[in-house]
Amino acid sequence: SDWSSDVCSSDLTYEAGGTTGLEILQGIEGLEGVAGTVLGFFGGKNVVKAPREELLKAIRAGLDKICEAAHSQCDYMALPWAGLIGAPGDSGGFRLGAHLFLPTDVAVVGKGKFLIADTGNSLIKTVGIDFSGSEPKDAPYQVADTHRLEQYPLAVASTAADVAVAATATDSTLAKVTLRDGSSVLTGFAGVRHAYRCKRQDGDVRQPLGVPMGIASGKSGTFVADPYCSTIWKLDANGEAEDIRGKLKLPYNPLPACSDGPLALATFGAPMDVAVAADGSLWVADTICNSIRVIKDRFGGPDGVAAAFGKWAAGVTGWFKPDQAAALTALVGKADLGSLDAARWWVTTVAGSPDGKAGFRDGPAGQTLFNAPVSIALAEGDGKTYVFVSDVGNKRIRRLELPAHGP
Repeated sequence: SDWSSDVCSSDLTYEAGGTTGLEILQGIEGLEGVAGTVLGFFGGKNVVKAPREELLKAIRAGLDKICEAAHSQCDYMALPWAGLIGAPGDSGGFRLGAHLFLPTDVAVVGKGKFLIADTGNSLIKTVGIDFSGSEPKDAPYQVADTHRLEQYPLAVASTAADVAVAATATDSTLAKVTLRDGSSVLTGFAGVRHAYRCKRQDGDVRQPLGVPMGIASGKSGTFVADPYCSTIWKLDANGEAEDIRGKLKLPYNPLPACSDGPLALATFGAPMDVAVAADGSLWVADTICNSIRVIKDRFGGPDGVAAAFGKWAAGVTGWFKPDQAAALTALVGKADLGSLDAARWWVTTVAGSPDGKAGFRDGPAGQTLFNAPVSIALAEGDGKTYVFVSDVGNKRIRRLELPAHGP
């Protein structure tokens, strides 16, 4: 999300909502007259002849007066953004006049440019981009269909300027959507169709997936949250997936679900969604753990890894049998951790209960409680990281506000 530090709070209201006065007033059938009334009240011209900038200025002035009367800065406001209210269907065109059917995910691919996973229509739709030719063009406020998928997309992410990847969880795969030249679809781009499992079997040409859900792409790669396999997959450009915890094999029982620590040994409950921060760290909505967790390079290099890992291991060896604890101790004693280089990446519960307890409580991040968080998104700016969470069990959108470099 492109939020600039020099934009006032009222501007954030309109830009974050993805709206302008013209779209709000003219995009909904029957409200054209309201636009004219507003323009007249604020000294504007006829709505048909008025420049978009003039109408936007008028609407901003009107909304500012409402906020002042309510003694509120109106930092956030729920406004129509895409789709005709109360009219499911399938059509493109002007954003507020387009028809959608069960939209489940939105991906930001540029300033004013988005992808929508329109699940009910088995489509990925574009907003603000024209991909009809070989090069993408700006198409402000316009919605367009891509090539129809065979399965229902539950999430979407952009992996390149003209490529999107969609989670088609109903058949345990990901689909690749090439957007240019009118778009094309490659089904089964990642995963094994109808496999619903987490380990390779003889004959598998690629890594199977369980139930791929949320997808995010950024500096550190493309990642897929898989609640069935209780992990997150890292996806390469050829559709091969790898467990982000690596391939380390040790003679020990897994730690309990929701255990923090080195990525190679930490455990997840049911990660439903993931977001990638500008610094490459991963934010995870872990539904069963009822928590928000972050995965980041704790050291920025190998220095100090062994000491930190040794301290962590000393605190959990009581969980292991004597021979398993001895194996960990021997591993920590090595100058080079070798395959345990993933120990540089640590999992930390930032918000919600560290033992998976469900509930509702606002306040400092470490004292909050969530109930089945299923989706997560980031906005970075003003020296801060804003983490937005869909907390389904509490029927709320929750917001965490953290320093730019996070926890």
